[in-house]
Amino acid sequence: MSRPFCKQCEGKTFKTPWVDELQRADELTEPLGVKTLSFVPEISDAEMAELQAKDPDLGPVVEWLLDGENPPPDLVRSMSLDTRNLWAQVPAVHLLGNILVRTTNQGQCVQLVLPPFHPTPVI
Repeated sequence: MSRPFCKQCEGKTFKTPWVDELQRADELTEPLGVKTLSFVPEISDAEMAELQAKDPDLGPVVEWLLDGENPPPDLVRSMSLDTRNLWAQVPAVHLLGNILVRTTNQGQCVQLVLPPFHPTPVI
């Protein structure tokens, strides 16, 4: 690098070619990388929209967004903390094909807003 060659090596050409180990590692592992990942939905868009609309916390937000009007502040204050927090995130929280989603990173990431899962008890 910054040191001069030793007297024995100065002016000699080397028979071994230079190998960039990082580039070589990239070439070897690239075929193993995941390019795309797709999931088969276990629940349809219509079912998700219905679950969101029926949820006591998400339902009001979905309804307000479908109406396209801002609810009165007194009405928002009377709702649950989760509903108020979600409504405070509008316009990042919006409907995408009647499904409530939240966008982050200037719209680069879309997150599905899920209602709480309450498993049915097995008897």
